[in-house]
Amino acid sequence: DARDVKKQMDAALKKRDKSGALDALKAASALDGDKGAKLLVDRALHLAVIGLVDELVDGMASVKDAGPIIKAAKRNRKEDIRYLAVRALGRLDSKEAIAACREALEDKSEAVAVAAVRATQNQPDSKLVDTYISMLEEAEKAKGRKVRDTLHRELITALQNLSGKDMEAHVDWSNWWKAHRDSWKWEKTGEKGDDDSVIGRMKKHRKSDLKTLERLGKTDIICVRGSSDRVQEVLEAIEIEHSVVRREELFKNELKPSSVLILNCNGNKDQFSDQELA
Repeated sequence: DARDVKKQMDAALKKRDKSGALDALKAASALDGDKGAKLLVDRALHLAVIGLVDELVDGMASVKDAGPIIKAAKRNRKEDIRYLAVRALGRLDSKEAIAACREALEDKSEAVAVAAVRATQNQPDSKLVDTYISMLEEAEKAKGRKVRDTLHRELITALQNLSGKDMEAHVDWSNWWKAHRDSWKWEKTGEKGDDDSVIGRMKKHRKSDLKTLERLGKTDIICVRGSSDRVQEVLEAIEIEHSVVRREELFKNELKPSSVLILNCNGNKDQFSDQELA
C-alpha cells in the first residue's frame, strides 16, 4: 500500500534511519503504477541527504511506471532532482526515457547536462554526434570564462568513446565529422565493464579516462601520510598505483608538474610552512 510505504519512509527519514529508509525506498520502487516513482521524486533530496544517492537512482530506474521520473527530468525546478532523474533514465531503453535524456542535454545546469551526456552515449546516432559537437563548440567558447569546464571534458570523453579517436579541440572534431558523418557507424569498443567497481565503471563509461589512468605509474601519484586521513587505503582498494611518503621525505625529491600530490589531513598538527607550500 502506497500510504504505508510513505509512512514508513517518512518515519525513517525523520529519524535519519538509513537502513529503514532503504527498505522503504525498495518498497516504493515495487509499487504498482506510478505511485512509487512519485514518492521517490517527492522524497529524492531527503533520501540523498542521508547518503542514499546511488540506491535512489537504482530505485528510480526500477519503478513500474517511469512517467513521473521523465517529467521530473524535464520540468522539476530543482536541478538536483533533474540530475538524479536523468541518471536513472539513462539506464532505461524506452523511447520516452531516451528522448528525455536527449532533451536534458540542453539543460542550463551543467551537472544535469553532464549526466545527460553520460546517459545518451549508449544510444548514439549521427544526430546525437551532431549535438555533441555543437555543444562542444559552445562549451569551448565558455571554457575561457571558467564555466562548464566539466561539460567540456565530458563531451570530449563521449566523442572519444564513440569514435575511438583521440582529439581535443572542437575544430578537429568538426573537420573529422564532416569527412566521416555519412559513413560513420557506431561500434562498441573497449573492454566490457560493470558498475560494481570504480575500474569497471570506467571501462564501461569512461574508456579514455581509464587509458589516462593506466598510463600513470607508481611515482606519478604521491600520497603524503597524515594523522587524520588515509587516502592511500582508498587508492589501494580501487587498485590505482601510487607511492606513500612521510612528510619529511616529500621535499627530498623534486615534484614533476604532471604529478598528482595527495596530502592526507594532519589536523592542526605540524601545518605546512609558507616556505614548504611554495
